Amino acid sequence: MNDRSNMPTADAIVARYLELRDYVKARTDELETTGALESDRRSIELLRSYKDAAFDKIADRLEQLLTPLKQYKDAMTALQGAADMLMKQTGQKALSTEHGTAYYSHTLSVTCEDPQKFLDFVFQHGARQFLTSHVAKEAVQTYMDGPGQGHPPPGVKVTPFISVNFRKA
Repeated sequence: MNDRSNMPTADAIVARYLELRDYVKARTDELETTGALESDRRSIELLRSYKDAAFDKIADRLEQLLTPLKQYKDAMTALQGAADMLMKQTGQKALSTEHGTAYYSHTLSVTCEDPQKFLDFVFQHGARQFLTSHVAKEAVQTYMDGPGQGHPPPGVKVTPFISVNFRKA
């Protein structure tokens, strides 16, 4: 027998979830741009005022956690540019150090600007190697609702599932 007397109410579950989601988003946005709040800075100063090595380590870690992520990302971008410039100036293809190696990797960014033109090319030239096995869910649902009479296209497996979502009132 299920005892639900200790279970939170639906209202409590939804309210807490939305509260946490909003908090995480606010903190993520905040840490992305500004970093520590004034209260965080006061906490760090208080920890440092104890003049204790353990408290100093905690303060250092808190400071690191509260540094805006944008600063780290910007610094990494600047370092990539510096490594690129150094490799070009020295004619090297890689910078090997005791800490690791910076090197070029050649990749492509590919997007489909005109799907119809692309598919015409694939079918005219029998170029199936350009296609993947990914399936558009909306197209499968449309097929199942129409000519498939509830069945997916051949070779496609459909597994329905239910997810729990939250939205503010």
